[in-house]
Amino acid sequence: MRVFVTGGSGFVGANLVRLLLYQGYQVRVLARPTSCLDNLNSLDVEIVKGNLNDADLSQKIRGCQVLFHVAAHYSLWQKDKQALYYILIMYWGRAIF
Repeated sequence: MRVFVTGGSGFVGANLVRLLLYQGYQVRVLARPTSCLDNLNSLDVEIVKGNLNDADLSQKIRGCQVLFHVAAHYSLWQKDKQALYYILIMYWGRAIF
């Protein structure tokens, strides 16, 4: 089974990716073009460059049976609270399939 992981280059996501690989899943990871991929370099994963706002995100997910959304917009202080709301609620609150 192929799974799609957002946030796979981060601490939590990379550990999830390792667990999924250990359990025999094929893993596709969404990584921003600027992401550090050190956590994924030695792993047998498919890395797709992009971000959560990409218009073709559903195409990047196509072929995967499961989505693990562990990407986070982390900020202790958010100047633009509407941007954070849009990312977390409005964007991910709608179906992307």
